[in-house]
Amino acid sequence: MPSVPRCTMRYIAVDPGLVTGVAYWNTDYDDPSTYEVPGGIRGFVEWWRGVTSPMDYVYIEDWTVRPNTHKLTPQPDPYLIIGYVQGKCIESKVPFMKIGPSEHKSFTGKGKQSKVRRIGWITETTPDGHAEDGASVLLSGLLRTHRDLVTPLLKEIA
Repeated sequence: MPSVPRCTMRYIAVDPGLVTGVAYWNTDYDDPSTYEVPGGIRGFVEWWRGVTSPMDYVYIEDWTVRPNTHKLTPQPDPYLIIGYVQGKCIESKVPFMKIGPSEHKSFTGKGKQSKVRRIGWITETTPDGHAEDGASVLLSGLLRTHRDLVTPLLKEIA
């Protein structure tokens, strides 16, 4: 039986903020690349303009304004970034999915407990862990939309 060629897919995940965590995965390569993009909305827009590969799917951490939000983070960058990304996805007809913070935070953790570290998606520690958060948004999104791509990785660390 002839083998079926594997289709290249490109995924991006975003954890928005003053420093935005990003994970990008081209399935032609083994592991995602992770980044921290400083500068809030302005820095992120500048970074996004440099993304030349078309995306097949975009995941982003949802950010809900609550009565105590102003005490936690008195800046608008997360929801401005969410709106920017959502607009770009609508414009380019790319599927877009919001991931709740509690959904993806279960994949991060301190040191060796982090699932995204244990599967090899994060190898370096960044000061605030934003790159790791981007990777965990990616993992959560893939579990919801393309489970077959990540289930084998999670079984290896079970």
